[in-house]
Amino acid sequence: MYLSHYNLCEKPFQITPDPKFIWLGEKHAEALATLQYGLQDNKGFLFLTGDVGTGKTALINTLLDKIDEKIITVRISDPDLDSTDLYNILSNEFNMHRKFNNKADFLNHLKPLLNETYLQSKTILLIIDEAQNISHELLEEMRLLSNIELADSKLINIFLVGQNELNTILNEDRNRAFKQRIGNKYHLDPLNVTETHDYVNHRLKVAGSDKEIFSEKAIQGIHFFSAGTPRLINAICDLALLTGYSLGKDKIDEKIINECVQELKLSGRSEIIEKEKSYSVEGGEPTFAPKGIYPHYWRFNVATVIVGVIIIIFCAILYLYPNHPPFPATSEEAFLNYKRYEKKINHTKKELRSNDKEQVGGSSGQKKIEKNIKQITNSKNGLRQSYIIYFQNVSPEFTPKSLETLDRLAVSIKDQPSSEIIIEGHTDSHGNYWRNKKLSRVRLNLVKNYFVNYGIIASRIKTLDLGAAYPIGSNDAENGEEMNHRVEIKIISPRPNLSLSRR
Repeated sequence: MYLSHYNLCEKPFQITPDPKFIWLGEKHAEALATLQYGLQDNKGFLFLTGDVGTGKTALINTLLDKIDEKIITVRISDPDLDSTDLYNILSNEFNMHRKFNNKADFLNHLKPLLNETYLQSKTILLIIDEAQNISHELLEEMRLLSNIELADSKLINIFLVGQNELNTILNEDRNRAFKQRIGNKYHLDPLNVTETHDYVNHRLKVAGSDKEIFSEKAIQGIHFFSAGTPRLINAICDLALLTGYSLGKDKIDEKIINECVQELKLSGRSEIIEKEKSYSVEGGEPTFAPKGIYPHYWRFNVATVIVGVIIIIFCAILYLYPNHPPFPATSEEAFLNYKRYEKKINHTKKELRSNDKEQVGGSSGQKKIEKNIKQITNSKNGLRQSYIIYFQNVSPEFTPKSLETLDRLAVSIKDQPSSEIIIEGHTDSHGNYWRNKKLSRVRLNLVKNYFVNYGIIASRIKTLDLGAAYPIGSNDAENGEEMNHRVEIKIISPRPNLSLSRR
């Protein structure tokens, strides 16, 4: 159905094993070479194990396709037999033209046949497929058959092919004599992700494709859901090609693979390969299921989650960080000196107000205050002006009233070229320390840039981003937050050895 859509000559992912499509990766090539060597040297018992769908049957078919006519092959697909059934199957395959009811009669006719075959330089190979279903009694019959031999050569080779459970059977104490006779053996592991990629593209190439139809992420998904089992790889790929054809897709992506595995009802790892432990060929020692079946993008997602958790924890620490940590040592002393100086001036103001009979708001009272301040604190260090620019909530924008104030203040600053300007940024206590520092810095820089654009030299302006450290109103009061959203501008005469800049 989808062949012409993908320019294929035949279906590349048939479930039935076809030697034409065999892909001899490192594992399968090594297994085939092991079996060929054992057969060539008449090792007697050959042994191949692997989990369901790992390609054992395809490997047998390839072996049979490669052997020459001098090897007489008998293949038994279901070993659930008694000894009499075995005798009669072999009699039929060897053209003995007899039916046997007992072992002695069968062996008396088999031995001459085996010797005659040897004299003709021929080899007999008996393949027992699905050998995990074999009984202990039939294993004993196999062992006795292997005892028919010459001094320098075996007269019959027996090839046992089965799933991992076959190792369990051979590890039973009663089968130790059989296990000792095994000449060559190989355990077939599932494919890794690289082998899966090569396997899929090999079959597509054999089927006539000259391009890679499956994307890299699709291959990774196929490996993940099949656990590297060729049979499941075939099932997923075949359905994916059909799905891609129905959607009009020339390229199979991971989305199509996910739809296919849902339809096939496959879990994140193949239920066939998902066993926590498998048994090795070397005598049933447990080995963990094959590594590396999780695709790269899955590992990447895990790493992303870990990094995300770390970021969340870091942000939580910042949010819970105290709102009033100490200032850095480099500017703390300068800031405290300035606050002491301002406190001294404010105290002087208060004393003068309490002693002055005139209104503080009057021009004469104000002049008297300023005069006395200069006398107490030295005329070179006197406080000239103090202004506050208020901001609405967390907004960094000027209000129209603030702009009018800044315009008047800029004119006043230009008229006092020897003065120094101190700009303090303040916020309420909501939010963490760093957020408040940043907001106060944004606000004071707005004021500073406004003055600089007005023609005031930037070196005359010192800035302090104080955050929520010095509120003038309670944050719980109705207007407290509005009072704390402010920038304070103070104009003072230069003061020797007082550096308030934090930059």
